[in-house]
Amino acid sequence: MANAFHKQSLMQAFCLISISMKTKITLLLVASFFLVSFVKPPLPGDTKSKVLDKSYAGQSVEQVVYQLYGKNSRDKFFNPKRKVEFESELAVLLIEHYDIYRDELLAVSKKIYEYIDKKCNSNPKKINKELLKLFTKNKYMGRIADSIVHEKKYVEQVKNILSNGKGSLANHFLLQLLFMDKIYTSDYEHGIAKQILGNSAIEPKFMRKKKEVAPFFENRGRFRPQHEKSTFKVFFPQGNKNHDVLHGIKAETDYSIASEFTTEYFGLHQFHSRGMEYWTLDESNPFVQEARIKWNMPLACSISGTVAEMLACLHIFGFSDFNFRQTYITGLTGFLIAIGAHSFHEIMMSAKAGEIPYQKGNYRGVFCRELYETSAYKNLQKKYPDLIG
Repeated sequence: MANAFHKQSLMQAFCLISISMKTKITLLLVASFFLVSFVKPPLPGDTKSKVLDKSYAGQSVEQVVYQLYGKNSRDKFFNPKRKVEFESELAVLLIEHYDIYRDELLAVSKKIYEYIDKKCNSNPKKINKELLKLFTKNKYMGRIADSIVHEKKYVEQVKNILSNGKGSLANHFLLQLLFMDKIYTSDYEHGIAKQILGNSAIEPKFMRKKKEVAPFFENRGRFRPQHEKSTFKVFFPQGNKNHDVLHGIKAETDYSIASEFTTEYFGLHQFHSRGMEYWTLDESNPFVQEARIKWNMPLACSISGTVAEMLACLHIFGFSDFNFRQTYITGLTGFLIAIGAHSFHEIMMSAKAGEIPYQKGNYRGVFCRELYETSAYKNLQKKYPDLIG
C-alpha cells in the first residue's frame, strides 16, 4: 500500500510542468528513499533457488534433491540424515583418539613459539607483546580467556601452551589459527616473515589460491543474516543442542557425546560461537548445489578457510611430510565438526589444497593409517558399511 502510494505521488509530480527540474529531482530522491525503506532487499537463495545445471530444466534445488534422494532422507536443515549422524559419530571417534595426532599438533605450536622468539631476539618484553596479540574477543572454542585481566598471567598461559605443550588441544588449534591471522599475516606483508623463514615464507592465503580450491573460495556461497531468523538450512552435528538459526548466536555443546576425560583434555567445555549458526548458506551457489545434488553431502557454512590457513601454517614451518600433514588434518577434522564449524565435505574440499586425497562425496581414504587400524573405526565401519565399509 505504501509503495503504491509513493509511486503514484512520484508520477503526479512529474506530470506537473510548472515544477522546476530541481524540484522534480528532489521529489524523485525523496520517493526513492521511501521505496527503499518499505521494500527489504532480497536475501541470497534458499532451497527454492533454480538449479544451475540446465539438464534439470529449471527445477529448484529442493525439487531435484527430493527427486534424487527422497524427501524423508533430509533433516530439517536440508542435509542427509544418515550422513549427519555418521559425521557426528566420526567426530567423536576422532576426538577420543587424540593420541594419534597430539604430537603433530604440539610440534606446530612449538614452531610458532620459536618463530616469535626469533622475531624478538629472545627479548622477554618483546615476546610478551607478541603473545598478547594471540587474544581474541570472539567466543571461539579453545580461547584461553574472555578478557585479559592480568596481562602477565595471560602471557604465561600462552607461553606454556605453545612452548611446553600445556593446555587443551582446543587451545592449540585456536592459537595456531590466531597466529596466522594476527601475527604472520602482518609479518608477511612487512617482509618480516621472509627474514625469519627465508623461502618457506608464503602468502597467508596461498592455499586458497591453489587450482584445486581457488574457484570455491572466489564465491563461497554463504552470508550473514542481518535481522530476523533465517529460513535457510544449516548443519547441526548430533550431540549439539539445536537452536534456531540466529545471527551470531552462541551455543554450548552437549558433551555427553564423548567421555568426560576426553572432552576436558581436548578443551571442549566452553560456551562458544559456532560457524554454522553465524553463516547461512546461499543455495543458489555452485559449490553448495554441487554438494547437495551431485554428492549428497552435509553442509554447514561452505568450504573451510580455517583448513587452508592451517595448511599454510604447516608449510611455512617445514612440515612437508605427507604423513604429518594427513595426521594433522585427521585431528583438525574432528575438532571442526565437533564444534559446529564445518562439515566433512567442507573440510576435505579445502584439504585438497594440501594434497589430501579426497574424492568428492567419499568418506574413505583421507585420514592417517593409525586411525583406520583402531577397533573403534572398524566398529564404525560395521555400522556404516555403505559409507566407509
